[in-house]
Amino acid sequence: MSGNGDNMTLQEIYVLNSVLDGKNIYSLPLLSTLNMPQPLYDMAKTQLVKRKLLKDYNEFTDEGILVTKRLKDYKASSPTFAVMKP
Repeated sequence: MSGNGDNMTLQEIYVLNSVLDGKNIYSLPLLSTLNMPQPLYDMAKTQLVKRKLLKDYNEFTDEGILVTKRLKDYKASSPTFAVMKP
């Protein structure tokens, strides 16, 4: 998702999601099962700053806005199929 070539953690994705609606994201573990205490939340924000998606803990970069918009678009789309376990 980010432009630096490596994958974002679930915690980082959920921090970005928190500025949207904070609701669950299709195909990812439920937020309620993630159990993100404040220190873990802050650590994810620090990683987002290092990835240049946040300028600081309270402000997005231009790239951060684009990544968050992609997440919003993903959440607004409906899955094309789902695999059902027997």
